[in-house]
Amino acid sequence: MSFPSTPTNGQTAVVNNITYQYNSGSQSWKRVIGAFTSATTVIITGTNNATSINSGALQIAGGVGVGKNIYTGGTVYSQNWQVSTGTVNTSTLINKTVNTINLTGGTQGSIPVQSAADTTGFLPIGLNGFVLQSNGTTAQWISTSSLGISNSAPPLVRYANTATNLAGGTVYQIPYQTAAGRTGFIAAPPGGTSGFLYWNNTTQLYSWINTSPPGPPGPTGSPGPTGPTGPTGPAGASDITTDFLSAAGYIKLSNGLIYQWGTDSSYTQQHVITYPLAFPAGIFHIMYSGKWNGTILGFISDGGTVYLPGLDSFKVTFISATTGVQTVPTSGKGYWFAVGV
Repeated sequence: MSFPSTPTNGQTAVVNNITYQYNSGSQSWKRVIGAFTSATTVIITGTNNATSINSGALQIAGGVGVGKNIYTGGTVYSQNWQVSTGTVNTSTLINKTVNTINLTGGTQGSIPVQSAADTTGFLPIGLNGFVLQSNGTTAQWISTSSLGISNSAPPLVRYANTATNLAGGTVYQIPYQTAAGRTGFIAAPPGGTSGFLYWNNTTQLYSWINTSPPGPPGPTGSPGPTGPTGPTGPAGASDITTDFLSAAGYIKLSNGLIYQWGTDSSYTQQHVITYPLAFPAGIFHIMYSGKWNGTILGFISDGGTVYLPGLDSFKVTFISATTGVQTVPTSGKGYWFAVGV
């Protein structure tokens, strides 16, 4: 006999000579009296899910001894997991875990560390730019500018209640707390390399600083075949935006730089030379040269000791190369060049 499919509260049923009573509140059958022994399959059709030891379609007050396999279609919950005899295939157990196990405690960036056998603690996060260094016994954060300091002082460790194996991760990956109560893994450095673990306080992430010496250069590969010649590209744009090309002219570039030049045939003791184009902002350099009457020199000056050229013109004064006094030339020619913006 099996249990009724639509029982009412308080209804009883006898299965294999054992009396059960239905409780509509917990939607389950409970044994009333007697022992239960069956040499055949027992089917319980109740579908109430278990959320505690006092719920579910089947509730047992005492322990349960099972001589063979147990298969569950849902999640297995246990307040304490122990192995009485034999061994447990932890890789199979971990592979079947639905959710990653998170360590209790720790703050964001802290790293789990075994402070002793079966005792897990957390190494606090280091200062910005510090690296984690080990002396073979302990590990602590140090500045990258003092990698050779002593490691005699033990690190600060906050102990967790119990130790556990973390689900997930690959060989040599390092677990760390991505946030309070959340555990992630730091990828191992590339194969065959060594380095320091570096914490960036801005990005809140760890990264590896490679300290391995560079390997020898590989052999030079053979050159590949010459590729086909590509099509001719379009003509480039000129940097010149404005120009006036003559004996006295100028060129203005796209970046604002202006080059100007000209000649001087004015035979007066002091005179003004006007640029073909006034400089809008300033003059970087001006040069004047020439020779008149064989011994007369021309200078950019107004006759004083200091003279700054203007944005639209500059003055020239003639002096004698032998006496040093101002004079008037009767032959010759001068040339000038100016740069500005």
